[in-house]
Amino acid sequence: MSVNILLSYSKHIGEQLSYAEATLQTMHGEIRAGWKKLDHARVQLAVAIPANTTAEIILPPVPAKQVSESRNPIMSMEGLHSS
Repeated sequence: MSVNILLSYSKHIGEQLSYAEATLQTMHGEIRAGWKKLDHARVQLAVAIPANTTAEIILPPVPAKQVSESRNPIMSMEGLHSS
């Protein structure tokens, strides 16, 4: 199973909302996604997908060096990439 998640975040939304989250039950298990505003320049994204599935997460355009997974730069993570 492949999962596509589009996170659309704008600093204007962050002025009124500090977080958003959603859960979806699928035949393969639960999918969870959400974001939380950490400060004026940083947003934390959390995504959980069922075992034995893959996900494509599309983020707003930012330099790849500003994106990390588990506090590790995304460019150093096997299986993760920026296009």
